[in-house]
Order: sequence, then structure tokens, then C-alpha cells
Amino acid sequence: MINIVTFPHAIAQIQNQIDFLTDSLRDSGVIYQVSNSISTQHLNILEEGFYPFFASEIAVFCKNHKTKIAVILTEHLEHKKNSMLVNERKLGVRNTYLRDALIRCESLFSLLPHIRFFLVLGHLPLKEKLKKIFKTIPIVEAPYLPVKALSVIQAEADIQKIDFCYQGSLTPHRKRVLKTIKNIPASVSASFDNDAHQRLLTLKSARFALQIPQYKEWRYISPMRALYCLQNGIPMINISDHVTHDFDLIFPRVGTKKLTEELEEYLTLSPEKCYLDTVDRYNAFVERQAKSKLPAMLKLWNDLDRSNSFPSNYFKQNQQQ
Repeated sequence: MINIVTFPHAIAQIQNQIDFLTDSLRDSGVIYQVSNSISTQHLNILEEGFYPFFASEIAVFCKNHKTKIAVILTEHLEHKKNSMLVNERKLGVRNTYLRDALIRCESLFSLLPHIRFFLVLGHLPLKEKLKKIFKTIPIVEAPYLPVKALSVIQAEADIQKIDFCYQGSLTPHRKRVLKTIKNIPASVSASFDNDAHQRLLTLKSARFALQIPQYKEWRYISPMRALYCLQNGIPMINISDHVTHDFDLIFPRVGTKKLTEELEEYLTLSPEKCYLDTVDRYNAFVERQAKSKLPAMLKLWNDLDRSNSFPSNYFKQNQQQ
């Protein structure tokens, strides 16, 4: 069995990542559990974001039990011009978006001898950039899975829906974008809901959801936010001047130079058609992706750590699929 460890994170903060991973494991026929503690009986997967004390505890655990862990990478790490970048900001320089970047990186690097492999959810952070940093540790991508389009029910005439909603933290750039959007005749909501129920209610109260990068020069879409919108029947518009991956082409995109004009055009369009077209593009993208190496890596991990985490016939069944 795979043990997905949520600690030290609040479950609400990583729920999208947990859902993505458990869906991938379930699709591969892997038995798993979600826990807030490390298991001595199972293979443990943790999400990065460790602090020194917890990293030390993990190291002691791995030494005592002669085992290794797998780590989900969520932040964008890159080695460029003799500098380490975290989310495209130089490590050690003030980072307004990820204030504890230095501590988190130090803790992660201290655990490298105890990491069996890194796990990337979907295509981000980019595997080719990570390989230049972690040259001896395998990096495996958990695949995207198809999304079944929901039947989008138009709001009743007496129910007023918000035109655009943004959900997430408010960086200076995001505040500027939202202020600009308020110049057009549209209703706009911005919130950061830790409560899962309230978050969903807020999303479903909108005609369109917005993806706004934390910095103007930020080049990447948030796959977790994008999938959350798709799975809940709300079309998402990406406000960005960059296209870096085929995944970016799935979602409607509005540039910052003509932000108000292009967003106003969406007010004349059908959210339902926009949503269904996006689902079609996403599922076509899923069909084109390479076969995932995650099941093979889990088998190797199981063998190397001499674990009994899987039923004896699991890998034989998966080889036949």
C-alpha cells in the first residue's frame, strides 16, 4: 500500500494535489491511504515544503527503517546562470510569493540521500529543468486523466451570477490585474477559501473563473486550478502573455495588453460552450500524452525497499493492461 502523508501541510492547502495523485494511483490499480503521519508498514509519499525539524525526523526514520521516501515537487526549481531559482526568483533574494523558499530548499536538499524518486503531478514543474538540478534521482510524472464533462445548467433568471471569480492568494500583480478588470462593466469576486465547501460554492457562483499569474512575467498555468474548474463545470480563462506548453493551449487565454477588451468579449459568449470546448481540448491532450512510468517506478521502489505494499499479482496484472 502507498501511504500519502499530508503532514506538515494543512489538508485544505494540498487537497487538489492529493486528489490528482489518488486518481492516478487508483487508475493504475494501486491501493493507497491518506494519512498525516509516516507509516512503518508502507511506502511513503510526501509533498515538499518541509522545515528543518520535520526533515530531520524523516531522515532519522529512513535510516532506522532502511527505507526511502518519494517526494512530490510542486515549486518550480531551476538552475540558471550559476544561481538557483525558485518560482523564477533567485534563491536567497526576497521572495514575496514564497517567503520561506530558502528554508524549504535547504530542508529538501538535506533529504536527498533518503529520496527514492521525485513525483511531478502532470507536467509542472518542468521535468527537463528539474533534471539539471537532481541529476541522480529519477523524476516521474503522474499522468493527466480524462475529465467527464458536467452538464452545465444555466442559472435561473432570478439568480444573479458573478461574471468572473478569482480564487487564491493576492500578490501585488494579481491585485493590479483585478483592479484593471473592475474597469469593465462586470462583477468580479476575489477570495481565498480554505474551506472546501465554501471554495466550491464561490466557484459555482461565477460564469467564468480566472487564472492570474503571481508575477507578470510568470509563464506557467496552474494545472491544479485548471483541473478543479474543469471537474466542477466552470470555464477558466488564463490571463497571461505566455504559452510554454501544449497544456496552455487548452484554456482560453487573454493577454494583459488588451485585458479589458478581450474579457468583455467573453461576457457575450456562452460559458457552457466555452467549458465544453475546453473539456474537448483537454481530453484530446490526455490522449496524446506519453504512457506514464509511474507504475514501473512503484514496482522498482517496492522491490528495492523489500516492501510488501502490493499484492503479489498486482504487477503481473498491470503488465497485461
